[in-house]
Amino acid sequence: MSLKLAMQGNLQKSIAADIKAIEAAHRAALGRTGGRIRRALVADAKGAGLGRLGNAWRFGVYPGRGTKTLNPALYIYPRGKPGGRTQEALKAHEHGAVIRPDGSRYLAIPTGFNKPRGFRKMSGGTLISPAEMVAMKKWTYTLPTKDGKGLVWFLRVTEAAAKTRSGRIQRLAFAGGMKLGGRSGGQLGSGRGGRVKDILNRGAVPMFILMPQIRIKKRTDAGGIVERHARALPALVASEMAKRSREKRNGR
Repeated sequence: MSLKLAMQGNLQKSIAADIKAIEAAHRAALGRTGGRIRRALVADAKGAGLGRLGNAWRFGVYPGRGTKTLNPALYIYPRGKPGGRTQEALKAHEHGAVIRPDGSRYLAIPTGFNKPRGFRKMSGGTLISPAEMVAMKKWTYTLPTKDGKGLVWFLRVTEAAAKTRSGRIQRLAFAGGMKLGGRSGGQLGSGRGGRVKDILNRGAVPMFILMPQIRIKKRTDAGGIVERHARALPALVASEMAKRSREKRNGR
């Protein structure tokens, strides 16, 4: 009695197909994980009150498509230049930080009156800079903040009058050559009516809060989010492998 064993089909092609399936499963699992991590990071940033800053998060799978590998890698990163403002802001809220002035005594934080509006808002910055405030020294003064840790930097205002279409006389307030309480990009503040009247009665408008330093507390948990999703990755790879095995059996 004799037995004869023989393999049917092409072993090399079969192994190559299995390797291709493994590569595809790993890449797909990493892609799904990257999407989940990014969505979680965006939600985490918004929950921490950081607005659209979380939208800076990106992800990618390395190496790119077309390169064969059994060990692809997922990388999560914030867009922008390395060490740029976006990356530093995310880092500060992830780990906490103390921000101190560089080359000056105070950090100058613009108030709502000194923020660009309309089209000018797109360029960021302020309507009146600290340097311009220094140049208008005789029109400015400071008062301590309520907690005594900083100063409020005021710009004196002047009053003018204008006649409206209905013939009514309207009180106008100007500071630094700009109108207060308007809606266009070249005007200061966002209020009208009573707010302008109040500013005129006070005789000045707060332009900056001066602080010797600012302490930012940890508010996000990017590290924890990545770690939790990394623990779920093996099961996701197994799920992708099972999916491709079913497709192979069904002849897809």
